[in-house]
Amino acid sequence: MESGWLINQYHAPRTIWHSTSDSYLNKDGYSWRIHLQQLLEKYIGHTCMSFCEIFNQDQFLSSYPGESTTFPFDIEQSLLSLQQYLEFIIPNPGEVASYLRQNIGLYDVVLYACMLTEETFGNTAQVTLELYSDPEIYDEYLTLFIRQSHYDADVMEKIDSICNMYEKALIDQTGWFIVTTDFRPPTV
Repeated sequence: MESGWLINQYHAPRTIWHSTSDSYLNKDGYSWRIHLQQLLEKYIGHTCMSFCEIFNQDQFLSSYPGESTTFPFDIEQSLLSLQQYLEFIIPNPGEVASYLRQNIGLYDVVLYACMLTEETFGNTAQVTLELYSDPEIYDEYLTLFIRQSHYDADVMEKIDSICNMYEKALIDQTGWFIVTTDFRPPTV
């Protein structure tokens, strides 16, 4: 596979990622997949150590299109488990699961961003995973909304930091996913 460059067209360029077929590393040697495995072990390791061991095997990853971890289990069930462990809100899990089934490699990116969000915000924010429909351009994409009762002054910097860590994982993916805030208060 030929090397290429990715610049997110929807945001001002922050990080340029170099993509090759055999590497998930950025120019500094950072691997989002290794970090995802560490977060899986941290948050749900007591229930999924065998999954994490399988996740780390190159032959397992290379045997599925898009190198996604979604094939061994149902997406909707895993979303509900994620919701339970991280205490996120997923108002319409069926819609989110359907979008992820249509864009199968995107699940790992969503999982990674959810765990990064938990690590960054903890219990200081309400996190909601939704399928957003943009009425102006008739487009749909997954959105992870961060909502706080009293917004921290650095909320956008924290969100940008999360985005910088997962954006490389969007290379060669269909569909789109963003982490953002709408500056609304949490819903009850």
